[in-house]
Amino acid sequence: MAGQQFQYDDSGNTFFYFLTSFVGLIVIPATYYLWPRDQNAEQIRLKNIRKVYGRCMWYRLRLLKPQPNIIPTVKKIVLLAGWALFLFLAYKVSKTDREYQEYNPYEVLNLDPGATVAEIKKQYRLLSLKYHPDKGGDEVMFMRIAKAYAALTDEESRKNWEEFGNPDGPQATSFGIALPAWIVDQKNSILVLLVYGLAFMVILPVVVEKQEWWWLYIADRKEQTLISMPYHVCTLKDTEEVELKFPAPGKPGNYQYTVFLRSDSYMGLDQIKPLKLEVHEAKPVPENHPQWDTAIEGDEDQEDSEGFEDSFEEEEEEEEDDD
Repeated sequence: MAGQQFQYDDSGNTFFYFLTSFVGLIVIPATYYLWPRDQNAEQIRLKNIRKVYGRCMWYRLRLLKPQPNIIPTVKKIVLLAGWALFLFLAYKVSKTDREYQEYNPYEVLNLDPGATVAEIKKQYRLLSLKYHPDKGGDEVMFMRIAKAYAALTDEESRKNWEEFGNPDGPQATSFGIALPAWIVDQKNSILVLLVYGLAFMVILPVVVEKQEWWWLYIADRKEQTLISMPYHVCTLKDTEEVELKFPAPGKPGNYQYTVFLRSDSYMGLDQIKPLKLEVHEAKPVPENHPQWDTAIEGDEDQEDSEGFEDSFEEEEEEEEDDD
């Protein structure tokens, strides 16, 4: 190689490729993990049960002063804005013209690869008459045609094209950086430095700090088995109610379990609480109960009807005597 040159993107075309890829790598995973999900059927059922049977004082006060949760709405707005930006950048990339194209003399002469020398000379004569500068043609196009003709007919030019991709031999390799030139401009150095510091020293640590991973579950330390399925906790709150379901023990007795809250993000912050469970044998269902005896109600109804008939007959006799 004759030399290497590094240059920034002055036109901004390659920067759109970089920016589209960067935004896509953020928006696509964020949509999967952060898009608000609807409650499943079990959570809705438990919520309805609490509404019916959990009418304690604090629950009533909470119903009187509901606190609207705007976090899901904010997440949707941010994600939709990110997708709008991603689609806009993808559209810009699709409309961007390619600046680099591999040199192919067959394409310049409008010939198929593998054309014979006679076909190459014939096509060269036709295009020369059309684009010759003395006949009012395009001088730049005429130079390209002459260069392509030499690459296919001259042995040295053809060898250079096959080895180096250019009939003139090895050229200086230019490496472009997909960043606009104004980023390295001395006039914008302070602004770029402030944005860099804000992004990597403030925003990134705050976002990473909030992405915590905790697991809550019940286990039997004696048997070394899980009693409940692990419940995934993304962020810790001051107070949060979590329902863990597990099969009831098969026999009556006292059982000692352990509630674990383990962290995948930090060491030494695991919480362990004992859980005592006392299981009693279910009481037998009563087969005979006065509330279920319908014979007594039938006798009472019959006595009431007989008494009503006797009183009705007495009233009729009194009316006849008056007449």
